[in-house]
Parts: sequence; structure tokens; C-alpha cells
Amino acid sequence: MKDYFCENCFEDKDIKQYIRDYGKSTEKKFDCSFCTFETEIYDGDIDECIDEYSQKCMKVYEKELAEKEFEDREIELDEQCRKECKEKYQTICEDKFIEPTYIIEEEKLIQKFREVIFKLYTYDSDNTYEDILRYERDNDYLDNGEPTGTYASKISSNMSEGIEGKEEYPFFTLEDILNNIGIDEVSEDFLEIFTKYIISDAQSYRAEKDGDILEDWSIGQNLWKYNCLYSTDEYKLQDWEAFREHTKHKARYFEHKDNKFSVIKTLEDFKPFFKKMITYSDKLTYRVRPIYEEKEKEDIRKDPSLELGKIPKDKLQYTRNNRFSPIGISYGYFAFDKETALIESRVKINDEVGIGEFQLDKSLKLIDFTNDNLSKYLNPFSDNFNIDLYCNSFFVQSFIQDISKPISDDDSLLEYVPTQIMAEYIWSIGYDGFIFDSSQKKGGENIVIFGDNPQYNKYQISNII
Repeated sequence: MKDYFCENCFEDKDIKQYIRDYGKSTEKKFDCSFCTFETEIYDGDIDECIDEYSQKCMKVYEKELAEKEFEDREIELDEQCRKECKEKYQTICEDKFIEPTYIIEEEKLIQKFREVIFKLYTYDSDNTYEDILRYERDNDYLDNGEPTGTYASKISSNMSEGIEGKEEYPFFTLEDILNNIGIDEVSEDFLEIFTKYIISDAQSYRAEKDGDILEDWSIGQNLWKYNCLYSTDEYKLQDWEAFREHTKHKARYFEHKDNKFSVIKTLEDFKPFFKKMITYSDKLTYRVRPIYEEKEKEDIRKDPSLELGKIPKDKLQYTRNNRFSPIGISYGYFAFDKETALIESRVKINDEVGIGEFQLDKSLKLIDFTNDNLSKYLNPFSDNFNIDLYCNSFFVQSFIQDISKPISDDDSLLEYVPTQIMAEYIWSIGYDGFIFDSSQKKGGENIVIFGDNPQYNKYQISNII
């Protein structure tokens, strides 16, 4: 049985981060017996390192021996020095070029997985294993009287009428669960190790949660279901796509008498999420305006703070519908570095642009939707993890993905309706704007400001090269 997992055993960034935070780094050559990771060292680097020691060895002989004897024996001594130095300094030279690998004790990580499972999943005590088998038998999901091994996924894909005529939520086997928390391929070795801690005799485990003893379950038998899928919402409005479709094609601004859907009620559920994402910043921000005519350049020189800030009211009639603000309403769109601002403005080589620099007021109440900030609360391996925020995050992250997509000239006005509603709601409940990752530049961040422009600092006019 292996004693350690290394960070290279997993693709999931949250698991990797947990191993780095709570494991230890190896400064020596490390070969992982679980995932077969081996520390790579280039032979050329080692030879160079040993060469340095060998040259020092030769200098000692050169000092100690007479010049004629040294010259006669130089080849012999060089071979001798290299052999001695290789034996003596090989490990030292290897350590010099080794990149640290983070590792964690097998038991510690497996126990963490167990905690995560209890956070994300709840035992399905309403439907016993016998009920599931009976449901499968009625739906021809058995092969020679035995489960086919895919029944969990088949139940997951049949969300209509289930046992006793009620709607079923997806079930998951242990393998499904491991896959959902970041392990793409569950090997037999891993299951063997995992069951050592999760399933007491590699067959069943007596689970206890909140003081209640739950029924026995095993890898392919009694199943768990995902906490976030419990929803009494008929329209499943934790689903951004459902929200988009409803606001585009059914109801948008008012609550209809015979319509159970409510835009406000839906968005109200996300207030705790927004509250957790609050940030204050006094960073520099940038906004780019392409220059097509000499008059535009003169206007910028006369009043750069106005011309390079958010679109002034008297020019709104010339603007297009925007992803966050409809025609007639102006928000400020800025980036936190010049390169991101240029890329987001979709300017081309040789285009002339005006670039305005603005200072954020640190009292502005902003929502930070960036991945770095979200991961603090949405990583199930973190002590700050919050199951309610995690469930709501599917809606919010879909919204973020939508607003981060590159703008296409073919986008219809209708496509912007849901994001405009979301943005205006965020403004209406007291926030001054929000920050989100740029889809155009890795590591770049954009900010939307609802009210007045940030404090103007300076501007420049230049050509893109």
C-alpha cells in the first residue's frame, strides 16, 4: 500500500492546492509509487555540476604534484577525479536541480476526501437499494438479474417519473462522486486505498452524519445524491440557461398574475453570495477609445476625462446595445492594465487610440467575480467552503461565463437581456460595480462601474504596433 500521494496524481487545481497547503515539499528526487510520477533531471545539468567538482579536484593535484608529473598523468587524474566526484557528488548535484514536489500522507488526503463527500452529498435514505433495483428491473436496467454497472448514470439521465411516481434526482456511485470532486479516472488502486478509510471492510461502511446512523452502503450499492440538486423551484432557476430563456421569451420586467416565475425572487436568493464577494479597491484602471477622425483626437485633447471615460449622456443615442447596459444607459467599462484594455477594445495593428488612466475610489463597493476570489469560497477542500454559495455558484458562474464571452457583431439585442437584468439588479441592491476575468487576455481583469467615472489621472494617444 502506498504511503503518499503527490500533487501530480491529480488534475484538479483545488486538490493540488490542498496538497501544497497541507502537505510537504520534497527537496530530494521523488518517484511517486501511486501515479508513477518521477522527478525529471537533465543529464547535461548533472554532468556540468560534477564537472565543476572535478575541476577543483584537478587543481588540488596540480598544486600537489610537480609540473612534469602532473602533465604526464593529466588524463589519468582527470578520469580519476571524475569517477570520485561522480560517486561523491551525484546526489548533491541532483538535489541542486530538483524542482520541489509537494506530497501528502495517503491517510490525510483520503480523510479529506471523506469530509468533502459529506459536504457535497447526502445519503438517499428515502430510496433503499431494493427500491432502486426494483426501479431498474421495471425499466430493463438489469443484465442477467445483476446491475449492469451503469444504472446510476441511467437513472441520472431519466429525470422524469421515478419510484412511487415522484420526480427523481440523479444518484451517484462512489466512482461518480470521486469523479465529481476532481478525479477524472478512478483506478482500481485508488479505490482500494480509498475504501480503506471510507468503507471499513472494503464492502460496507456505517456512515454517521449529524449524529444519525445511516444505512450501510458500498461502492456499487446504496448511493448518494448531490446536495445542490435539491430544489423546490419548478423552473430550476439555479440554472442560468433557464433564467435566460425565461427573461428573453416569457417575462422580463413585471410579475404576471398567473406566472409563478419571479425575476426579483430568483435574484434575491443570490444576495448572500454577492455579500461574500464584496471587495474595495483603489487600483488604477484604463479605458481605450479607437480614433478614426482628427476631430475625435481633438475632442480627447480638449477633455480627456470626459472623452475617455464612460459614454456621456449626450452621445448615448449613437451607441449600440451593450452586454450590461441597454441603449440610453451608460456604464463605465474599464480594465486593470493597458494591454487588457487594448485587447478588449478589439483594436488592430496601426489603429490610433486614446488611452485614459483612472484611479478607483477605495470606498467603492464592488463585487469580485474573478476566479481567484471565487475559489476561496467554492473550493470544497477549503476551510472557507460554503455549501450554499457553492450551489448558487452554478448560476453565477454561468452568468460570468456569459459576460466573459467575446462580443460578436452577430449577437442579437435579445441575447443581452438576461445579463442586463443581472447587472441592473446588482446596482439596485447597493453595489457600485463588479470585477470579472477577461476572456481575451489570460490573467487580465475587467471592471464595470455603474455610477460616475473613477478619478481621471492622465491620457495618451498612440498607434498600435
